[in-house]
Amino acid sequence: FGAAAAPAPAAGAASSEAADESELPKRPGTPTRHGVPAAETVDASNGEEDESELHKCRAKLFALEREPGAGDDAPKAWKERGVCQLKVLRARDESVRVVARREATHTLVLNAKVGRPQTTVEAHGDTALRVATMASATERAVYLVRVKAKDDRAALLSLLDVGEAGGNDP
Repeated sequence: FGAAAAPAPAAGAASSEAADESELPKRPGTPTRHGVPAAETVDASNGEEDESELHKCRAKLFALEREPGAGDDAPKAWKERGVCQLKVLRARDESVRVVARREATHTLVLNAKVGRPQTTVEAHGDTALRVATMASATERAVYLVRVKAKDDRAALLSLLDVGEAGGNDP
């Protein structure tokens, strides 16, 4: 509006932006835009690329744990691990695993290969599953996976080849 336009640079004169970019150190082969190096590509693989997804649902995950610092004889209690995306994946060798990642951070909170004797899955109430797996060579970890609908629980049980009679349904 009231401001005068800046004069165009004379032919053959380098602009100040081009002069600024040439003064910045460059890594060989790194393109720049306005003096800022381009972002490097990051490998975002999560290990699920070679597996087929059999089922995916939203779930809340709990872990059966002792209080930190409590002795071995202290009772265990359910600790919430968060709302997760739960997936049942089949690898090329036909093995099946259950993977749960937190929704907000995609942090892995459950990664269990399904099949006896390493992992057992059983029904727990109307909308939950109990997953027991080996956390280490000598320690067993127990998780409670709560889903919203009975249909999701039934689908998970059928995919994991676990019958309703195996759980503790009333």
